[in-house]
Amino acid sequence: MEENTVYAALQVRLTGDNSCPTGRCPAVAAEAALVKRTKQSQAHLMISDPRFWAKDLRTRIASDIRRFRETVQSKILPVFANLSNEADEMADKTYQRLGEQFDPDQDDPASNAEKAYEAGVEYYFEMKGIEQAVLNMFAAALYHLLEQQLLMFYRLEFLHGAPVVGQRKLEELYAALRDENINVKRLRSEARINELRLVATTGTERCVIPFAVESRLA
Repeated sequence: MEENTVYAALQVRLTGDNSCPTGRCPAVAAEAALVKRTKQSQAHLMISDPRFWAKDLRTRIASDIRRFRETVQSKILPVFANLSNEADEMADKTYQRLGEQFDPDQDDPASNAEKAYEAGVEYYFEMKGIEQAVLNMFAAALYHLLEQQLLMFYRLEFLHGAPVVGQRKLEELYAALRDENINVKRLRSEARINELRLVATTGTERCVIPFAVESRLA
């Protein structure tokens, strides 16, 4: 059956006759299938070329990570850059507000000062908690971005670009790489990736982000 299909496709190429009275000519369909299969084969040969992945790593994958980092650095973290000053401002505003309601016959000035100080401290620690939660969230997002990139590499390089059936996991990629004598677990970057994985899988609302990961985001 395969030989007949390929033969019919070659006939179309040689004769240029792709007419079909019924509009559903097997030869024309075979020609289209052969062209598609040829393009897929050529694409896979290109993707399997190490030079393709070297260029893709520099121009797309690294660029995605770099853009993610720059976004966190320039647009997210600056929101929390002056928490100490903001806490002092909160304490001052609280002291002024209490002063407007101050009754010298009943109120103690020291008590107002203490309440104002406590308001500043409370604001500071609330905002630090929010900062921590945001860092955890973006650390998890960074891991999922890396995970998507690795799984795309797995699909294109090892599955020949076939559609994903079911849920693919990084363990499948690591196993495929071990078959090629590449042990990902021994790479220096694996420890950093594992830190991100722990943040992403433990639960960002409870997990305190490791200092090493925070320093790389910051």
